[in-house]
Amino acid sequence: MQIISIKNKHANNEVCPQYLYKELDTNKTELIVGKPLLIIFKGGSFFSHENIINTECLNDKSIRVETTNKTWILI
Repeated sequence: MQIISIKNKHANNEVCPQYLYKELDTNKTELIVGKPLLIIFKGGSFFSHENIINTECLNDKSIRVETTNKTWILI
């Protein structure tokens, strides 16, 4: 799984390209509504971000994650 899009919800523009297209460690990455988004990459680097407001499966391969100020698409 990897992040393919991060959009600022208020300006509707793409942001944070440095996090795109890197493989996530899906066993450690946390997508829990009400908690901070925790992204852990397979290479070991990680970051946490704003609280998750909503998650949604777009299809059998894509997940949309809405945080306080951003919308993330993961495949």
